[in-house]
Amino acid sequence: MSAAFSAFMHELIDYAGLFPPASLDLGSALGNYVHYRGEPEAWMLGRFIIPADRLAELAPYGPQLVRPGARPMRYALLAAGGATAAESLDRLRSQTDVAAGFLAEHAGTARIEVIETRLPDNLAAAADRDATAAYLMDFCRLLAETSLAGVDLFVEAAPPGGTADTTGDDAAIAALTAVADGDAVGATQGVRRLGYKLRSGGVVPDAFPPCERVAHVLVACRDQDRPLKFTAGLHHPVRHRADDPDVMMHGFLNVFGAGLLAHGLGLTADETVAIVADTEATSFRFERADFSWRDRSLPAAEVQRLRSRYLIGFGSCSFDEPREDLTRLRLHG
Repeated sequence: MSAAFSAFMHELIDYAGLFPPASLDLGSALGNYVHYRGEPEAWMLGRFIIPADRLAELAPYGPQLVRPGARPMRYALLAAGGATAAESLDRLRSQTDVAAGFLAEHAGTARIEVIETRLPDNLAAAADRDATAAYLMDFCRLLAETSLAGVDLFVEAAPPGGTADTTGDDAAIAALTAVADGDAVGATQGVRRLGYKLRSGGVVPDAFPPCERVAHVLVACRDQDRPLKFTAGLHHPVRHRADDPDVMMHGFLNVFGAGLLAHGLGLTADETVAIVADTEATSFRFERADFSWRDRSLPAAEVQRLRSRYLIGFGSCSFDEPREDLTRLRLHG
């Protein structure tokens, strides 16, 4: 296995078996995740994604999850927002209290490493940087007061996935930067990394953002020094036409390869979109010490640095499909 491939795929996939289109019951999804953690490709696997409101449902599965000598379970928590900032903060306060209690009960056997949340509906619609920054500061303060302090927080602006409009993305990314860079009172000590989350697909065609928007967000996060996480629609390595839904589906080699090269080589959004849109698997190569797309390449050490700092990973309801496709493409043996 090449060093570049290992760096590219390291903990890239958070397991979201609870969510569509898999929509597994909790016992089946947990069973899959525990099984995957023992497989040879476990190094590609990240966290188990679960809604905060469902943490209590994990109690009956304690013996399955807590085994002598087992590594702690790693969770990414989906915290639900609301229509307004006030409503969202009330719900988030309740959810973080539940999560803190869960961690106390499972000390040493569970870690909540990431919290993902959507902006309140009114802030997402208004695309107001200053109001969004104020809300995010309040949320960071809330986390700082709990045992969840030190998590990574990723925020989704949640405009319609298929739109080409990046106004909401830009406002949210700018707000994240304003909070991270302008925090004079230490509120963001509750957060290790403050980043953006882009929905890259779903179960209907309108959930898939155009390549231009994906490239724009990759470059905007680079320019604003923000980590980035993706969710949905990235089951397969290379961009292709899917049958269900009938849509061009993004590939994780495209999206993360574009992000890596945009960071490492200073590409423009126009240059980046060509990588996001490429449908040829042969355009992507992993040599012993380099990752390449056509005639552009990065050394493995730079891939590792950028992945760990900026291009965090993606949520997928399947861990099998990405691995099977990589094997078929002879990128992983």
